[in-house]
Amino acid sequence: MNDPSSSWKPDQPTNDMQPPEQPKSLVLTERQRLERAIIDHPEDEDHYLRLAEFYLDEGRLYEAQRTLSRALSVTSKVQIREKLEDVKLMRARKQAQTARQHADQQRTVEALEIADELEKELRELEFETARVRSERSPEDKALRFKLGLAWKAHGEFREALEPLQAGLEVPEHRAEASMEIGEILQRYNQFPKALQCYRQSAQLAERNPPNELVRKEALYRAGLLASEMKLYDSAIDYWEALVAVDSSYKDVGSRLDKLKEIDETDVFFPPTVAGQDEP
Repeated sequence: MNDPSSSWKPDQPTNDMQPPEQPKSLVLTERQRLERAIIDHPEDEDHYLRLAEFYLDEGRLYEAQRTLSRALSVTSKVQIREKLEDVKLMRARKQAQTARQHADQQRTVEALEIADELEKELRELEFETARVRSERSPEDKALRFKLGLAWKAHGEFREALEPLQAGLEVPEHRAEASMEIGEILQRYNQFPKALQCYRQSAQLAERNPPNELVRKEALYRAGLLASEMKLYDSAIDYWEALVAVDSSYKDVGSRLDKLKEIDETDVFFPPTVAGQDEP
Protein backbone atom coordinates (compact mmCIF):
# COMPACT_ATOMS: atom_id res chain seq x y z
CA MET A 1 0.00 0.00 0.00
CA ASN A 2 1.43 3.32 -1.05
CA ASP A 3 2.01 5.96 1.58
CA PRO A 4 0.35 9.27 0.38
CA SER A 5 3.04 11.19 2.12
CA SER A 6 5.66 9.58 -0.02
CA SER A 7 4.48 11.56 -3.09
CA TRP A 8 4.75 14.91 -1.35
CA LYS A 9 7.43 17.26 -2.63
CA PRO A 10 8.76 20.26 -0.78
CA ASP A 11 7.86 22.65 -3.62
CA GLN A 12 4.17 21.75 -3.58
CA PRO A 13 2.24 24.04 -1.18
CA THR A 14 -0.52 22.54 0.87
CA ASN A 15 -3.84 24.24 1.57
CA ASP A 16 -2.43 25.53 4.81
CA MET A 17 0.40 27.14 2.94
CA GLN A 18 -1.76 29.06 0.32
CA PRO A 19 -1.00 32.82 0.27
CA PRO A 20 -3.72 34.98 1.89
CA GLU A 21 -6.28 36.48 -0.48
CA GLN A 22 -5.87 40.15 -1.29
CA PRO A 23 -8.75 42.31 0.05
CA LYS A 24 -11.22 43.21 -2.66
CA SER A 25 -11.22 46.86 -3.67
CA LEU A 26 -14.45 48.73 -2.99
CA VAL A 27 -16.42 49.85 -6.03
CA LEU A 28 -17.69 53.36 -5.37
CA THR A 29 -20.91 54.67 -6.80
CA GLU A 30 -20.83 57.88 -8.82
CA ARG A 31 -22.15 59.85 -5.86
CA GLN A 32 -19.56 58.36 -3.51
CA ARG A 33 -16.78 59.01 -6.01
CA LEU A 34 -17.76 62.68 -6.32
CA GLU A 35 -18.05 63.06 -2.55
CA ARG A 36 -14.58 61.52 -2.19
CA ALA A 37 -13.24 63.91 -4.82
CA ILE A 38 -14.62 66.88 -2.88
CA ILE A 39 -12.93 65.64 0.30
CA ASP A 40 -9.63 65.14 -1.50
CA HIS A 41 -9.82 68.38 -3.52
CA PRO A 42 -12.23 70.78 -1.80
CA GLU A 43 -10.93 73.69 -3.87
CA ASP A 44 -12.15 72.21 -7.18
CA GLU A 45 -15.64 73.65 -7.86
CA ASP A 46 -16.25 71.26 -10.76
CA HIS A 47 -16.76 68.39 -8.33
CA TYR A 48 -19.48 70.34 -6.51
CA LEU A 49 -21.24 71.15 -9.77
CA ARG A 50 -21.16 67.55 -10.95
CA LEU A 51 -22.43 66.26 -7.61
CA ALA A 52 -25.22 68.84 -7.63
CA GLU A 53 -26.21 67.74 -11.14
CA PHE A 54 -26.23 64.15 -9.93
CA TYR A 55 -28.65 65.06 -7.16
CA LEU A 56 -30.80 67.09 -9.55
CA ASP A 57 -31.09 64.12 -11.91
CA GLU A 58 -32.44 62.12 -8.96
CA GLY A 59 -34.83 64.90 -7.96
CA ARG A 60 -33.02 65.51 -4.67
CA LEU A 61 -33.22 69.28 -4.68
CA TYR A 62 -32.28 69.83 -1.04
CA GLU A 63 -29.04 67.85 -1.40
CA ALA A 64 -28.22 69.76 -4.58
CA GLN A 65 -28.78 73.08 -2.81
CA ARG A 66 -26.64 72.00 0.16
CA THR A 67 -23.81 70.90 -2.17
CA LEU A 68 -23.80 74.22 -4.01
CA SER A 69 -23.88 76.14 -0.74
CA ARG A 70 -20.75 74.23 0.29
CA ALA A 71 -19.15 75.21 -3.01
CA LEU A 72 -19.69 78.91 -2.28
CA SER A 73 -17.52 78.54 0.79
CA VAL A 74 -14.51 77.77 -1.43
CA THR A 75 -15.25 79.81 -4.58
CA SER A 76 -17.07 82.96 -5.59
CA LYS A 77 -17.63 82.00 -9.22
CA VAL A 78 -20.83 83.37 -10.73
CA GLN A 79 -21.57 79.97 -12.27
CA ILE A 80 -21.88 78.40 -8.82
CA ARG A 81 -23.93 81.28 -7.46
CA GLU A 82 -26.39 81.25 -10.35
CA LYS A 83 -26.74 77.47 -10.19
CA LEU A 84 -27.60 77.80 -6.51
CA GLU A 85 -30.16 80.48 -7.34
CA ASP A 86 -31.72 78.19 -9.94
CA VAL A 87 -31.99 75.31 -7.47
CA LYS A 88 -33.57 77.54 -4.83
CA LEU A 89 -36.17 78.62 -7.38
CA MET A 90 -36.81 75.01 -8.35
CA ARG A 91 -37.40 74.04 -4.72
CA ALA A 92 -39.68 77.02 -4.09
CA ARG A 93 -41.75 76.30 -7.21
CA LYS A 94 -42.09 72.65 -6.34
CA GLN A 95 -43.17 73.46 -2.78
CA ALA A 96 -45.70 76.05 -3.97
CA GLN A 97 -47.09 73.69 -6.60
CA THR A 98 -47.41 70.82 -4.13
CA ALA A 99 -49.09 73.07 -1.57
CA ARG A 100 -51.57 74.38 -4.14
CA GLN A 101 -52.46 70.87 -5.29
CA HIS A 102 -53.00 69.84 -1.67
CA ALA A 103 -55.14 72.93 -1.02
CA ASP A 104 -57.27 72.23 -4.08
CA GLN A 105 -57.92 68.72 -2.80
CA GLN A 106 -58.49 69.52 0.88
CA ARG A 107 -60.23 72.91 0.52
CA THR A 108 -59.46 73.78 4.12
CA VAL A 109 -58.64 77.29 5.33
CA GLU A 110 -55.27 76.17 6.68
CA ALA A 111 -54.24 74.45 3.43
CA LEU A 112 -55.29 77.44 1.35
CA GLU A 113 -53.37 79.84 3.59
CA ILE A 114 -50.23 77.71 3.34
CA ALA A 115 -50.50 77.60 -0.45
CA ASP A 116 -51.03 81.37 -0.63
CA GLU A 117 -48.04 82.00 1.61
CA LEU A 118 -45.71 79.71 -0.35
CA GLU A 119 -46.78 81.31 -3.63
CA LYS A 120 -46.09 84.74 -2.14
CA GLU A 121 -42.64 83.59 -1.01
CA LEU A 122 -42.00 82.24 -4.51
CA ARG A 123 -42.86 85.58 -6.11
CA GLU A 124 -40.55 87.34 -3.66
CA LEU A 125 -37.72 84.92 -4.48
CA GLU A 126 -38.29 85.26 -8.24
CA PHE A 127 -38.20 89.03 -7.96
CA GLU A 128 -35.10 89.08 -5.79
CA THR A 129 -33.29 86.65 -8.09
CA ALA A 130 -34.14 88.74 -11.16
CA ARG A 131 -33.04 91.93 -9.41
CA VAL A 132 -29.70 90.51 -8.26
CA ARG A 133 -28.90 89.02 -11.66
CA SER A 134 -29.75 92.24 -13.48
CA GLU A 135 -27.52 94.21 -11.11
CA ARG A 136 -24.77 91.64 -11.57
CA SER A 137 -24.89 92.04 -15.38
CA PRO A 138 -26.46 95.46 -16.07
CA GLU A 139 -25.69 95.32 -19.81
CA ASP A 140 -27.56 92.06 -20.30
CA LYS A 141 -30.85 92.98 -22.01
CA ALA A 142 -32.38 89.53 -21.44
CA LEU A 143 -31.85 89.85 -17.70
CA ARG A 144 -33.35 93.35 -17.77
CA PHE A 145 -36.41 91.91 -19.49
CA LYS A 146 -36.75 89.20 -16.83
CA LEU A 147 -36.53 91.88 -14.16
CA GLY A 148 -39.41 93.65 -15.90
CA LEU A 149 -41.46 90.47 -15.77
CA ALA A 150 -40.67 90.17 -12.07
CA TRP A 151 -41.73 93.77 -11.41
CA LYS A 152 -44.96 93.13 -13.31
CA ALA A 153 -45.68 89.94 -11.35
CA HIS A 154 -45.04 92.02 -8.23
CA GLY A 155 -47.78 94.44 -9.27
CA GLU A 156 -45.32 97.28 -9.90
CA PHE A 157 -46.41 98.07 -13.44
CA ARG A 158 -44.75 101.47 -13.88
CA GLU A 159 -41.46 100.06 -12.62
CA ALA A 160 -41.83 97.13 -15.02
CA LEU A 161 -42.25 99.21 -18.18
CA GLU A 162 -38.64 100.34 -18.70
CA PRO A 163 -36.94 96.93 -18.18
CA LEU A 164 -39.60 95.22 -20.28
CA GLN A 165 -38.62 97.48 -23.17
CA ALA A 166 -35.13 95.98 -23.02
CA GLY A 167 -36.70 92.75 -24.23
CA LEU A 168 -37.51 94.42 -27.54
CA GLU A 169 -33.78 94.30 -28.28
CA VAL A 170 -33.53 90.55 -27.68
CA PRO A 171 -34.85 88.50 -30.62
CA GLU A 172 -36.16 85.59 -28.55
CA HIS A 173 -38.00 87.94 -26.15
CA ARG A 174 -39.19 90.59 -28.62
CA ALA A 175 -42.69 89.20 -29.20
CA GLU A 176 -43.36 88.55 -25.51
CA ALA A 177 -41.99 91.96 -24.51
CA SER A 178 -44.32 93.71 -26.93
CA MET A 179 -47.32 91.83 -25.54
CA GLU A 180 -46.38 92.54 -21.90
CA ILE A 181 -45.90 96.24 -22.66
CA GLY A 182 -49.28 96.28 -24.36
CA GLU A 183 -50.95 94.87 -21.26
CA ILE A 184 -49.47 97.63 -19.10
CA LEU A 185 -50.50 100.34 -21.57
CA GLN A 186 -54.02 98.91 -21.61
CA ARG A 187 -54.08 99.01 -17.83
CA TYR A 188 -53.41 102.77 -18.02
CA ASN A 189 -56.12 103.26 -20.67
CA GLN A 190 -53.74 103.84 -23.56
CA PHE A 191 -55.87 101.62 -25.75
CA PRO A 192 -54.64 102.46 -29.29
CA LYS A 193 -50.99 101.99 -28.25
CA ALA A 194 -51.85 98.79 -26.41
CA LEU A 195 -53.65 97.39 -29.44
CA GLN A 196 -50.66 98.28 -31.60
CA CYS A 197 -48.40 96.35 -29.19
CA TYR A 198 -50.62 93.27 -29.33
CA ARG A 199 -50.71 93.38 -33.11
CA GLN A 200 -46.94 93.80 -33.27
CA SER A 201 -46.47 90.92 -30.81
CA ALA A 202 -48.56 88.57 -32.94
CA GLN A 203 -46.54 89.52 -36.02
CA LEU A 204 -43.18 89.15 -34.29
CA ALA A 205 -44.17 85.74 -32.89
CA GLU A 206 -44.49 84.42 -36.43
CA ARG A 207 -40.90 85.26 -37.28
CA ASN A 208 -37.57 83.77 -36.30
CA PRO A 209 -37.67 82.60 -33.61
CA PRO A 210 -41.39 81.72 -33.75
CA ASN A 211 -43.37 81.65 -30.53
CA GLU A 212 -46.77 80.03 -30.98
CA LEU A 213 -47.92 80.51 -27.38
CA VAL A 214 -47.20 84.23 -27.43
CA ARG A 215 -48.81 84.65 -30.85
CA LYS A 216 -52.04 83.00 -29.70
CA GLU A 217 -52.22 85.05 -26.52
CA ALA A 218 -51.45 88.28 -28.38
CA LEU A 219 -54.22 87.60 -30.92
CA TYR A 220 -56.63 86.78 -28.10
CA ARG A 221 -55.85 89.99 -26.21
CA ALA A 222 -55.97 92.05 -29.40
CA GLY A 223 -59.45 90.69 -30.09
CA LEU A 224 -60.61 91.48 -26.56
CA LEU A 225 -59.32 95.03 -26.67
CA ALA A 226 -60.61 95.69 -30.19
CA SER A 227 -64.07 94.48 -29.21
CA GLU A 228 -64.05 96.74 -26.14
CA MET A 229 -63.11 99.63 -28.44
CA LYS A 230 -66.04 98.56 -30.68
CA LEU A 231 -63.65 97.82 -33.52
CA TYR A 232 -65.64 94.71 -34.32
CA ASP A 233 -64.20 94.01 -37.77
CA SER A 234 -60.68 94.13 -36.37
CA ALA A 235 -61.63 91.95 -33.41
CA ILE A 236 -63.16 89.38 -35.75
CA ASP A 237 -59.97 89.39 -37.86
CA TYR A 238 -57.78 88.78 -34.79
CA TRP A 239 -59.94 85.99 -33.44
CA GLU A 240 -60.38 84.32 -36.82
CA ALA A 241 -56.60 84.26 -37.15
CA LEU A 242 -56.43 82.65 -33.72
CA VAL A 243 -59.14 80.09 -34.50
CA ALA A 244 -57.23 79.14 -37.66
CA VAL A 245 -54.34 77.88 -35.52
CA ASP A 246 -56.18 76.82 -32.35
CA SER A 247 -59.97 76.83 -32.28
CA SER A 248 -60.02 75.60 -28.67
CA TYR A 249 -57.87 78.41 -27.25
CA LYS A 250 -59.63 79.67 -24.14
CA ASP A 251 -63.15 80.86 -25.05
CA VAL A 252 -62.25 82.36 -28.42
CA GLY A 253 -64.82 80.25 -30.29
CA SER A 254 -67.83 81.44 -28.30
CA ARG A 255 -66.57 85.03 -28.22
CA LEU A 256 -66.12 85.03 -31.98
CA ASP A 257 -69.64 83.68 -32.56
CA LYS A 258 -71.19 86.33 -30.30
CA LEU A 259 -69.15 89.08 -31.92
CA LYS A 260 -70.28 88.05 -35.39
CA GLU A 261 -73.89 88.22 -34.20
CA ILE A 262 -73.31 91.76 -32.94
CA ASP A 263 -71.61 92.73 -36.18
CA GLU A 264 -74.47 91.36 -38.27
CA THR A 265 -77.02 93.21 -36.12
CA ASP A 266 -75.17 96.47 -36.70
CA VAL A 267 -75.19 95.83 -40.45
CA PHE A 268 -78.94 95.32 -40.66
CA PHE A 269 -79.88 97.73 -37.89
CA PRO A 270 -77.21 100.42 -37.75
CA PRO A 271 -77.24 102.47 -34.55
CA THR A 272 -78.87 105.86 -34.72
CA VAL A 273 -76.37 108.64 -35.00
CA ALA A 274 -76.60 111.01 -32.08
CA GLY A 275 -78.51 114.18 -32.99
CA GLN A 276 -80.13 112.64 -36.07
CA ASP A 277 -83.86 111.95 -36.17
CA GLU A 278 -84.99 108.45 -36.96
CA PRO A 279 -86.97 108.18 -40.23
